[in-house]
Amino acid sequence: MATDGEASDKPSVLIVGGLGYIGRFLAKYLHDHQLASTVRLVDKVLPQLARLAPEFSEACSPSLFLQADASRESSMAAIFKHPGGPDKKWDYVFNLGGQTALSRTIEEYKLQIAKAKLEAESELARIPGLNLVILRLPHVYGLYDAGFIAKALCLARVYQEQGKELKWLWMEDLRINTVHIDDTVRALWEAAKWREVHLTVPDGSSSSQSTRRSTLGSKGDEPPPGNVPIFNIVDHSETCQGILADIVAKVFDIKTGFQGSLISQFAKLNLENVVDDVNEDILQPWADLLEEKGITRPGLLSPFLEKELLKDTDLSLDGTLFERVVGFEYKRGEGLTVENIQEMIDSYRRMEWWP
Repeated sequence: MATDGEASDKPSVLIVGGLGYIGRFLAKYLHDHQLASTVRLVDKVLPQLARLAPEFSEACSPSLFLQADASRESSMAAIFKHPGGPDKKWDYVFNLGGQTALSRTIEEYKLQIAKAKLEAESELARIPGLNLVILRLPHVYGLYDAGFIAKALCLARVYQEQGKELKWLWMEDLRINTVHIDDTVRALWEAAKWREVHLTVPDGSSSSQSTRRSTLGSKGDEPPPGNVPIFNIVDHSETCQGILADIVAKVFDIKTGFQGSLISQFAKLNLENVVDDVNEDILQPWADLLEEKGITRPGLLSPFLEKELLKDTDLSLDGTLFERVVGFEYKRGEGLTVENIQEMIDSYRRMEWWP
């Protein structure tokens, strides 16, 4: 956070979902680089219960925290109350409080979740003077990650212990695009700074003109009305299952492969049963491994799989628009590497999460 002499030159920042995975790293980025005059972190979870690593203690200290549920209208006044007084307003507001809804029916996704998302973005776009920018993310990974990549690592750890070959469904070219958490929070900050001074997106800056894979927008994700830029944040590696499988094989010294078209076709027709079988086969060995290694609090790490994570659906983004318009450069643009994965595992060990 900025010193008193510097405070007037730096923005005040409100982070909703400030103790979530991305939120805590954004708070640390602001703290480490002294980018903000004032920071408030809003979350439903108390810092003492958020499984924060020691390096987040200052950036996510209780003095910066407000416990509130941003999904409740009654919480809004407290959330947006500025510590500088009633005449002060937050310069930057980051909404990182959304939850990924898994294991829902198709009807719930289409009629409830997608509708609510579209309505929220449309309402925000209609607010006069609100410089809104929307960022779309692929699989975010990095230190302390407990998401998609982490589940693959937990799965591989069990197969390593059992001395078995880990075979993946579908094909090795199935896209599972990624971005490192360090680049994610830098992109959030750069997007906010850019939007503050740019009221319009430059003419001709359409991601459809790119030579890379099509964006989510071209697959039915309609933008909200009005002048609201939507950017994809994704590294340059075009991560696919084959890349992840190769890295897992090297890190865990196990054989990896793919099931082939026949078994994959069966899985496509019986996905829920396949997911149940996989979880039944893997969760008890994982629990046994934790007990054997004396791991009593593994954080959020788990090999438990949701059916959405096993679907044969590409997650493929085109991020060239953001780089071209905002001038953003990735520092971890190489994507998944053996070194990156080992860094993740080392972070789990420091927290005593990893068996």
